[in-house]
Amino acid sequence: MSYNRQKDFRARSALRWLRAKLRQDANFISVLKQIIDEIPGEIPDNMLFDQLKPRISSPWPPSLGSRPSVSPDSVDMLFYPWVRKKLKSWQADYFNESLNKLDRDKGRDKIERVFRRLLFKGSGPPPALSHEKVREVFNERNKIKKLCRKIIQDSAQADIGQKALTAYRKEQIENRFEWCRNLDKDKNVQLEKAASTTRAEQMRAAVLAIKFDCDPRAIKEIIRKGEEGFREFQRQSKSNPRIVDATITGGGNHKKVRTS
Repeated sequence: MSYNRQKDFRARSALRWLRAKLRQDANFISVLKQIIDEIPGEIPDNMLFDQLKPRISSPWPPSLGSRPSVSPDSVDMLFYPWVRKKLKSWQADYFNESLNKLDRDKGRDKIERVFRRLLFKGSGPPPALSHEKVREVFNERNKIKKLCRKIIQDSAQADIGQKALTAYRKEQIENRFEWCRNLDKDKNVQLEKAASTTRAEQMRAAVLAIKFDCDPRAIKEIIRKGEEGFREFQRQSKSNPRIVDATITGGGNHKKVRTS
């Protein structure tokens, strides 16, 4: 009788897997450390509300003017288990008839405070980049990645302490990319994130996101779709030489390929 055996991923097997990954890739430990560092711990109420607070963003180019908005990254806070735990606790307090009205109202007010910020006018992802900017992102992807990889490699060879590495990479980013100089507070946070990573793809996404005033995930998606479209063009043009372009829309089961 055949059956699908579920993989046993206990502590011992996890250690074996980690050792194997370290033998295969010497940089795996730095990637793993970054992933662990990005996992947030318990977050106080005031800090959560501050993360969702509307701020003034400066679109690119500056002539478009500034507008208040909530960063799209703030929505990710709702996926953290500690934040969901807070929301469930506040909701439970609100529906708990054994509590006095003041405590129940506090739970309701905190939930409303979270979602009022998320529903603030101007919240959510910024407008999609124009076709010209999308093409510029895709055309510059390899050059920017090469420069980012050089920054990371140079910082690894620099004889400085661990705490000084981020500052060193930040300075190198500012030297190589003129649009990363003299940033406002919000953009400077993105620059700090770019300087803290040891992955060229992550740094590239953050650097280009600063230039085009968008979310780094939008940059990654532009590059992913562009590269998938290029591979699809190469595949289909072998059987049909008249195809000059292939465009990918959507992803997963909803991915569509349009050729011209």
